Amino acid sequence: MAPNVNLQRMKLQRDIEKLRKDLLKQEKQQKKQQEEEQKKQQEEEQKKQQERKRKKHALIKYSETSLLIDGEFHIDKDVPIIIKGDFNVDFKRNEKAFGFMKKHFDLNMVPTNYPSTLGNSYIDLTFARNISNELLNSVDYILFISSTNPAHNCNISTHD
Repeated sequence: MAPNVNLQRMKLQRDIEKLRKDLLKQEKQQKKQQEEEQKKQQEEEQKKQQERKRKKHALIKYSETSLLIDGEFHIDKDVPIIIKGDFNVDFKRNEKAFGFMKKHFDLNMVPTNYPSTLGNSYIDLTFARNISNELLNSVDYILFISSTNPAHNCNISTHD
């Protein structure tokens, strides 16, 4: 009877060893799959970031080209100007956007004391050049301009 018990024990040990190897193999496969999924997610995120950078660069390039900011077009920075609108950029949190307006047009943001969205962002803004804040705040002006018919030259006069 002893040889039969030893044979059963050896068979049981082989089965246990086989199960252990199978479990290790499954764990390795799962780990490999997880690593592949993580790598794939990282690659997708990198592609998204590259696409966002590409779009941002293209937009800046387009903006600068469409605004003729290439040295051939002279912007008279002595002319008073007001630019008002929904910029869809929170200028208080985005220094680059503010820097663009300052660098290319010498425009300063008119201080705003209240956010214009539920998310407390400041996207409805007024920029001005060579116009005092006191004058901006003391005069009512209405411009009937739509996004489909933009005004290229506006003379704003104030009457007492």
